[in-house]
Amino acid sequence: MGRSLFQGVALVALTLGLVLGAVAVAHREREMPLDRSLRNWAAARARWDQAGLLDYRVLVQWAHVTGRCLQEIDVMAGRIAAILRNECEAAPMTVPGYFDHIHQQILGSRCPDSACKCAVVYRVEMTYAAIGGHPRTIQLTADSYEINTDSDDYWQRETLGLAPVECTAAMVFATSPVTILDITPRSSTR
Repeated sequence: MGRSLFQGVALVALTLGLVLGAVAVAHREREMPLDRSLRNWAAARARWDQAGLLDYRVLVQWAHVTGRCLQEIDVMAGRIAAILRNECEAAPMTVPGYFDHIHQQILGSRCPDSACKCAVVYRVEMTYAAIGGHPRTIQLTADSYEINTDSDDYWQRETLGLAPVECTAAMVFATSPVTILDITPRSSTR
């Protein structure tokens, strides 16, 4: 009797170990929402850098809880040459500065700990001018809402064989993104 009880316990422990190992491998193979957001940002930033624009006018819209505001600036040789409009509290920036801001927004949107059940995946969308092919607009957009596989809830549900949580926009910490409404190349006066 003692031997069969020991074998039963050993079989249960082995089965549990295999299940948990399979779950861990599946977790490792799934790309995390933050990683995908950062990959999307890096691709858009590389496209901007490749365009090589240093002289341009940029019109930017900031979204806040209380509304929206606009900034318009002239950039020459990669530096702010003139602030044409500033309705916002935030300091105007060059396009690379806005990319840095978007990067911080993506990093700031991640779940702060294992209690966050859902996460947002961001896409950085760019449109291009028909003539010249330079970037015209840049926008940070919530692309999807996905289960945070680092959450305690995810692992409890996975271990118990329960259905995962259905993630929605209301379940994630979303950012107040900046949208570059227009980028117009300027002829250089050098």
